[in-house]
Order: sequence, then C-alpha cells, then structure tokens
Amino acid sequence: MGNEWGLEKLGNLLEITSSKRIFRSDYCESGVPFYRSKEVIERAKGNKISTELFISEDKYNEIKDKYGAPATDDLLLTSVGTLGVAYLVGEDDRFYFKDGNLTWFRSFSERLLPQYLLYWFRSNIAKRKIDEITIGSTQQALTIVSLKSLELTLPPLPEQKAIAHVLGTLDDRIELNRRMNETLEAMAQALFKSWFVDFDPVIDNGRASGKEIPAELSDRAAARAALGDKRQSLPAEIRTLFPAEFTHSTELGWIPTGWKVGTLGEIAILGNGKKSPVRTDGTIPVFGSNGIIGYCIDHNREDVIIVGRVGTYCGSLFFHNSKCWVTDNAMSAEMLEKKNNLYLLELLKTARLNDRRGGSGQPLLNQSILRSIRVLKSSNKLVSEFSSLATSFYNKLFSNEESIHKLSHLRDTLLPKLLSGELRIPEAEKMVEELAL
Repeated sequence: MGNEWGLEKLGNLLEITSSKRIFRSDYCESGVPFYRSKEVIERAKGNKISTELFISEDKYNEIKDKYGAPATDDLLLTSVGTLGVAYLVGEDDRFYFKDGNLTWFRSFSERLLPQYLLYWFRSNIAKRKIDEITIGSTQQALTIVSLKSLELTLPPLPEQKAIAHVLGTLDDRIELNRRMNETLEAMAQALFKSWFVDFDPVIDNGRASGKEIPAELSDRAAARAALGDKRQSLPAEIRTLFPAEFTHSTELGWIPTGWKVGTLGEIAILGNGKKSPVRTDGTIPVFGSNGIIGYCIDHNREDVIIVGRVGTYCGSLFFHNSKCWVTDNAMSAEMLEKKNNLYLLELLKTARLNDRRGGSGQPLLNQSILRSIRVLKSSNKLVSEFSSLATSFYNKLFSNEESIHKLSHLRDTLLPKLLSGELRIPEAEKMVEELAL
C-alpha cells in the first residue's frame, strides 16, 4: 500500500441519511416502485423484483421536490435484518424506499468514488467493521451515527477509479451473461407457449387445410395471419406432429384434436426433499425454496426441477442439471422420461403455482396439490421435439452460468487484495485478461 493511502471516516466523505416515512396507506397498485430491504437485496444480486410495491406519482413527486429521491450513483445499504448489502443506484432507476430499513448515501465528496464505496461494502473488511457497530439482539440494525464513524482505507481518486474499473469490468461481463440467460429462458418459454398454450402450429395447419377455427381462438388466428411472411414456419417433420383441428373439452376448453386432458401426476415424478445433512466444503449444492443454501458431500437427486414448497418462495422454480441435495422445504419434479425435464419446467411455469398454494399461516405446496393439476397430454414425439430445442437453449445457458461462476470467483478473489493494496492494478488487469482468453 502506498503512503498516499489513508483512513477516512465515512461521515467526512458524504451525506448519510434515510428516507421520509411512507405509510401502508400510501401503497398503490401501480406508480413509482417502492423498495424495502428485500427488493434492494434482489436488485443488488441482479435479480428481478419478486414482490412489487408502489406509491403514487403525486406522493413520489411531493417527497422528491421537498427532500430529494435516490439519484444516479447514490448508494443504499440494508440496515435492518440482513445487514450491509449495498446497491448503487443506476441511471434508469426511479424509486423510493422504506425508512429505517435502508440507509441512503449521497452527496459524495470529490475524494470518494461511489463505485469504490460499493466494492468496499462488499469486502470482508467492511463486513468486519459492520459487525463491530451492529446493535440489537433479536433484530440487528445499523444506525446512521455508527455508519458515519466507519473508517475505510481511501486511495487517491485515480486508484479508486482503476480498482472500480477492474471489478466493474468483471461485473459487466457477469451482467451480460445474466441478460443472455434471461433471453435464452424467454426463448424456451415463448416456444412452449406457442406450441402448447396458444396452439399456433395447430392454427396454422388448420388455416392451411381450410379447417374452421373455433370462435374462441379467432383472435389468435387473425394475429397469425397478420404476420404473413414474418411467421416462422416449422420444418415439415415437426409441423406434421400437430393436428389441424380442435376438439372441445369440458376441463380446458378447445384443445388440439387427439390431445388428452390428464393430471401432472400422470406424467411426472414428484418427491419431497429431505432434511439437509451437515454442510461441509463439499461440491454438491444444497437447494431449498429460495435457491442454493450451502454445500454437502452427499446428494439425493440428479438433474431435477426444484419446486419451492414452503414460505416466501413457495412456488418458485429452477432447473439444476447435475447432482444436488433438495431440502425438506422444497420438492423435486421430473418427467417419466428424464430427457424431457425442460418440457416439465415450462409446463410448471404456466401452472401458476403461487396461486395454488395452501396453508392458513405459512404458504405451502404439497405433492397432492401438484399431482392434481390438470395438464394437456400431447404425443411423446412432440414433447421430445420441444425438449430437444429447449435443450439447445439451456446448453448455452449452462455454459454462461459456468462463465458467471468463474468471473464471480475472480472478482471475489481480487476484491480484498485490491482494496488492501496487496495487489496492484496491472497484476489484476492481467488476471482479467487471462480469464477472457
């Protein structure tokens, strides 16, 4: 570390404050997004907001005009419950936030770069300092007064910019891969919807052969016709797997002729997870309702869909393509033919699992609820064709996930070394370049 690096108190480098009180009665069905710690944590992780809250445009503008609102390069820090998660406000962000839950860092001194502070808060150095100032035994919290007293190592501004650039480059590449994965997931979902929900190929076959399209599907048929040459036609070997007519069913309305109405339990194997073993530094991920929660040596499932069973993430879905342990607050799901699991994943996405959960106190999904879900049963050949196409999307997605893992590992390795001055910028840049090769 150079002699020009020194310790500075945060309170001397920026303004540390909070928001104005927003009451539950101020919530609206639409308007300006309103964030609590939960939403800020989701944004900090690059995830979508799972529970949307809003305040009115008038309320937002009233507060903004009097007291200000989060602006580009301001920083929010979770300060109750889960502590110390930092989020840097982006150019396109427009929201307000809950007082007390989040602390607002703004009006930065020219000596402190907001991006540098973001990475400092992500470091173990900051986590140790936050632990020292945390108050509360039942619900932990951070106060504005204590945050002002935090001391951080402050390099000269050019060095801060260089550190933020190296780490930001890795974050940008991580975000690019995430967005690519969102696109790939959307492509698989759009294909499933076209084939098995909107029945586009059946409508196209019906129009081509002069068959009558049911009145309930006339809008969709008109939309297909309006596409003209832009409508992507399927290869003959896939197109002929779809019928050209519809039959009316009492359970699901108009369905392609020859398809049957059944239950999820007839086409899928559903199982409860098991209480997780003692977690160690193994290589097998442990999955619960809200995603990966640790590692263990043993495992009980391989290549399965994990369904959130209990709590806030009840009904959440994700597909894991290798060995894993599914805990007792989640369920596993797989097709009778494992190669068609991606078909099942998209089918479950359309089943609105969140609306099917039971439980008077805590939300709950069980096997009985899942098994009874009504589903359409098409031909095995058609399901296999979809799964094959979806697999091509997901293979790219899994490759991107591996890149994200490597990039994240390098970023987390470089972070403490750059902030402590142990590693200099040229060495870090070389490591980033080598990973790109």
